[in-house]
Amino acid sequence: MAESLEALLTADVVDAGTVREHVKATNTVIPSQVRARAWLAMLGVDGKPDHVTHREAVNVHDDVEPDLEAVAGRFLETDSSITTKQMSTLIALYCEARGIGYASNDGLAELLMPFVALDLPLGDCYNAYYAMLAKFALKQLGENAPCYDVFRLLLLYHDPEVCSMLDSMRLTLRSFLRIWMRSLLVATCASDVVLPLWDLFLARDDPFLIFYLALVLVINAKDAIRSMLSEPEEAVAFLTAMPSNITSGDVVDMVELALHYSDSTPAAIRALYLTVLFGSGKRLGEGEQVDAATALCCHMTVEAIVDRSQSQQVFLVDTRPLDQYDDGHFINTQWHLDAKLMMDSPDIFEKEMGKMELALANNDKHICFLGHDGKDDLEAMVVAKVLAKHYKHVSIVLGGYLALHQYLDRKGMVDKLLDGISIEDSLKRKDPLLEVPVEPTPVVESSSRLSRLLRRGDSQASNQADSTRSVTPADPSPTPNEESSANKANADQNASLEGQSSWWQQKRAVYKDKASNWGSMLKEKSSQYAAIMSAKSKELKESVVSSMAKADDSKLYRGSEIRANFSLDDDDDDDD
Repeated sequence: MAESLEALLTADVVDAGTVREHVKATNTVIPSQVRARAWLAMLGVDGKPDHVTHREAVNVHDDVEPDLEAVAGRFLETDSSITTKQMSTLIALYCEARGIGYASNDGLAELLMPFVALDLPLGDCYNAYYAMLAKFALKQLGENAPCYDVFRLLLLYHDPEVCSMLDSMRLTLRSFLRIWMRSLLVATCASDVVLPLWDLFLARDDPFLIFYLALVLVINAKDAIRSMLSEPEEAVAFLTAMPSNITSGDVVDMVELALHYSDSTPAAIRALYLTVLFGSGKRLGEGEQVDAATALCCHMTVEAIVDRSQSQQVFLVDTRPLDQYDDGHFINTQWHLDAKLMMDSPDIFEKEMGKMELALANNDKHICFLGHDGKDDLEAMVVAKVLAKHYKHVSIVLGGYLALHQYLDRKGMVDKLLDGISIEDSLKRKDPLLEVPVEPTPVVESSSRLSRLLRRGDSQASNQADSTRSVTPADPSPTPNEESSANKANADQNASLEGQSSWWQQKRAVYKDKASNWGSMLKEKSSQYAAIMSAKSKELKESVVSSMAKADDSKLYRGSEIRANFSLDDDDDDDD
């Protein structure tokens, strides 16, 4: 594969997509002799003109050269043809082009070193450096930067226990993540690790990969973190230096594990935060933005819910009150847990939650909760209880049931994927937290609940019919025009009533068919059980008769006497 890649990279024009596919197909590092050309191609700057060599002198910050000398002394294994002064000029040009100032802790010096290590021409070095920072460097790394909140969401999703331990120590993720992320691990790893790591990093063309690489490091340190729960300062020092233990032989396995975490994470986190973190990708609308600092856990889009639920990859839990669920629900819902029971009857809620936990015990599906909308406080309370028990892969449907209905409505799939007695009513919602608590509805079997739904539907249809029939009495002596208008209004009302009655009759027929099917299944199972018990009874009788018939004459009962009072063909209900 290396030979074919070398042949590809010696061509006059190199296609970046083809290079990436070669690297991803083998998941191996790029040979050092063709690495420079491969990086230029994957960054999209191969063959770009040199705008640096003949540029006029620019002002360089006083701290740039000392920072570069410190980093170069640790990172570069051999002397480079690019001098420290030239490196300083490249950084100054970048700051000028982006309209930013230089700071020693922003990672600009570290991020230049891998390109210097490749000994690229000065123009190519600047072009590659600029392209790398434009796409892969985080925009904010300050104390309240969103990258730390996003990482916490990922850690909570994949290993809530580790996240809980760090929270209990009151560690700020910034205390050790900043140096990793600002330099894409250049500041803490040797060049023989960074260069092959960047091979795979550039081949994947995914700026989010740095989050998953950091996730691998933190989760692998789980036991060490547990042993330092009472020593947070020591934990910070350990985590900060942890990447320095990576060897070149660990790179491929580390990236594979990072890709596993990436593939198993809801795509919504990328859609929500890519533009916030890196300034690239599709921008969401105002109502779709989610603040990572206040997010309870990861989100899953309604598109993903529809796709993944159909392939049985997600355990969808609807937390809306029972009456709303009955009005309308997604047909691929795995569980209904009435969150309102937390207020009305905590005991019943705990029992129902216990049943759900039993269903999850032997289930490796990702758990996703569906509330009414994106501001469902009761749903948040349920999710918080689940997260407190350290369940992995917990998420919330972005926008809730309302967003799901809107998506299905746009796709014309409401009738196919939503079920219930009144889809229109399912979109309405009263805030349960403002309602007066009522006696909780007991959990009932399916057949009893079906009867209740039928009665409820009859009542709704009757109320609709009554309200429709209530019209204003006509004037005793209407004019011809008034009489014509009244007749037309009555005709419209009758048509509406017929439509409502027809709708309910269809729904009632569906539920009656379900009840009939359940009854037939129960009767069939009862018949099978009776037949089995009859066969077992006959077998037992034969065994008793046979054993007693072989008894000695001295026994109290003889076989002939037994047969006289014990008929093997006795199918009645007596006490033989």
